[in-house]
Formats: sequence, C-alpha cells, structure tokens
Amino acid sequence: KKRNASCTVLRYFNVAGADLQNRTGLTSNPDNLIKAICEVAVKKIKRKTGKLPVVINAKDVLEHPEKILKKLCKILKIEFSKNMLNWPSGKRATDGIWAPYWYSEVEKTTGFQPYSYQNTKLDPNYNIIYDQCMIDYEALFNQRIKP
Repeated sequence: KKRNASCTVLRYFNVAGADLQNRTGLTSNPDNLIKAICEVAVKKIKRKTGKLPVVINAKDVLEHPEKILKKLCKILKIEFSKNMLNWPSGKRATDGIWAPYWYSEVEKTTGFQPYSYQNTKLDPNYNIIYDQCMIDYEALFNQRIKP
C-alpha cells in the first residue's frame, strides 16, 4: 500500500488553515507555484548531476529503515552506520522552520516507529488541491528508493 497522501494534505490544512494556498502555492490553477518550483529544482539537479533527485517515501523508511538507509547511503556514497537508526530524544538546532508543526512526535522518539495507517476523510472542498498533489506524488512515488 502507498502512503495515504490525504493524511499529508489534511495535516497541511490543519496547520495552515485557510492560508494553505498562500503558504504552499497550491491553487485550483494547474500552473501552481509548488509545481513550478519542483520542476525547476528537478531539472537543475538533473543538469548538475546527470541524475534525478533521490526520492524517499516515509512509509518505506518506517517499514524498512535499515534497508532504505543502506540504499540511500550507497547512492550518496557515504558509509552506513547502525547509529543512523537511533537518536537522542528532544529538539535539535537543525530542525528548521517546520519543527513546530511536524516534529513534536519525533522529538519524543529515539528511533523509527512502526508505520501506522490513518484513514482520513478529506473535506470535498480540498479535492482540487488533493488531485494536484496526487499527480506529483505518484510521479515521485514511482521514482523512490524501493525496499
């Protein structure tokens, strides 16, 4: 099963509320800002490296952390360490601007937690945005590091 992308979209709506379109660039217009930024970023990475960017699916990491991290390390040409599978709990200076919205559960952990499927219902008002996200999600999902 693929990750339930509606969970992610719903979480964005819960965090950003009515301002979601302004914060993400997602609109009912298919030529939206996020899509343009992603396309430019992918082209720039491919031009510089000759390869598509590395894509990782969070569900795959949670279900197969060691396997996915080993494959990622091989691609990045860095040595895998079992220490990558555990970390101290708490906040980090490197958490970035999304920390207050996304990291509260991560801050409580010391390792990868089992994947937990959440069946969510998306407000029909957000279906246009969800459909836009799914086009890009499917394309990225097909390019991901597979377990």
